[in-house]
Parts: sequence; structure tokens; C-alpha cells
Amino acid sequence: MTLSITISPALSSSSQYSLIQNFLLRNTITCTIFGEENAFLPISAIQSLATRTNIDAVIYQDPGLSAIHFPNHSRSYFSDQVYKYAKKLFVVAMSEKLGMDFLRILMREPHTVDKDLPLNMALRVRDENNVPWPDADTNRLLGAQRLVCAPRFTMGLYKQIAPFRSGLPIVQARRVSVRKIGEREVYEVKFHDEYLRPSKSAEPGEDGVVGRGFVMRRFAEMGEAIKDQSFEKAVFGFMCESMYYLVGDL
Repeated sequence: MTLSITISPALSSSSQYSLIQNFLLRNTITCTIFGEENAFLPISAIQSLATRTNIDAVIYQDPGLSAIHFPNHSRSYFSDQVYKYAKKLFVVAMSEKLGMDFLRILMREPHTVDKDLPLNMALRVRDENNVPWPDADTNRLLGAQRLVCAPRFTMGLYKQIAPFRSGLPIVQARRVSVRKIGEREVYEVKFHDEYLRPSKSAEPGEDGVVGRGFVMRRFAEMGEAIKDQSFEKAVFGFMCESMYYLVGDL
């Protein structure tokens, strides 16, 4: 169960970061699949952290904004923009301790709000004076964005897209076999309930989502998956990093 979190504006910035880091540590879900660590945050955790109250508190205490003498009315406007358009990016920035001045500069760039996630991995950021922001900071954000980019899958659909193989909304994964031809590991998996939607044709009470286990295979392309005998028991599928993943009944 996701823990709630309330950040006080009376706390110092360092204390706020400590509180947030602990929250993220306790709520990030990890497992190992296809030989690498998979990590993501539940939707409820993102929503619990990125409240207007918490965003206000962090922006109020942010030392980077204080250093540039950011006035109160500007802080209020910025907080409103973050709450409306960049809750997920706020979470990622806090996870990497990047500060709110970085987030402010980032949001000045085109296509750098939540609806644009995942952000382009070639992104570079410049401040108001056209001075480049350190690439190390931007790269940290780009690397950590997988935490908030887990896709919501709809059962019954087979042309869905997932941006990061290491950011799938999987809570459990167990390899059960390896085929001889190609790179076809087969896993028993469970997806996080918040990231699964029932088929559009499902009747109320017949969604079959909560707590359900699946078998997941990967293929070079969707056409190859369709030809495989496992497609008969398929429930949904998706493309991710040039591979096709077929999810079916156990």
C-alpha cells in the first residue's frame, strides 16, 4: 500500500529531500526481468507526492530559487504550472535532488512537460541567458524518468507501446523457461493493478485485472508473435525498445 506524505514548508530543504527520498525508497517497486533491474513508481505514489501542498512547500524552501531572488508571486505561478503540467517531472527531479531551479529552466524548453514524457534522450537545457545547464543534471533526469513512465496497458489490445524495458509496471517476475531458438525467455509475471485496464468489451465485474498472473514472451516483431502458438492464449501485447512482448494466460 502506498504511504501518504505531507511536506511541511517549515522544514529545511535538506529535511524535505530526506523525507522524499525515504518515501520514494519505500514505494519504488523493483524486480529483475530479462537480465536487468526493472523499477517504477505506482500511480498512487506519484499522486501522493505531487500534491499542490507538497509542491508549494518544496518551492518555498528551494535554495536555488532563493539564490536568484525568485519573488513570492513567481513562486506561486511556478508552483501552479508544476501542479498542472509537470507532476511526474517534479517527482523525478526530487528523486535526483536536482532542485526546483533546474525544473523551472527545464520547463522553459519546448516539449518538456508530463504529456511529452518520455523526454528525448538527446535533450539539452539552456537558461534564460542561453547558458547551457550542466549535461550531468539533465542526463540524470533523463535516466530516472523511467520511474514515472510506466505505461497503462489495456487488455485485448496488441499494438500498445512501452518506452522503457527497465520501467515496465511489473511487480513480480520469474523466468520459467528458455527456448532454443533466438532470445525467447518466458516469464511468469504480475503487473501492478493500477497499470492494467480491462478490455473495452469487458462487462462490469468481469475485468479480470486485480491480482492476475500472466505469462510473458518476447519476439523480434509482432508478426513473429502472431505466428507463435502462444498467441492463441494471448491477453495483450506491446512494443518496447524494438522488441515485441506478448502477454497471455498462465
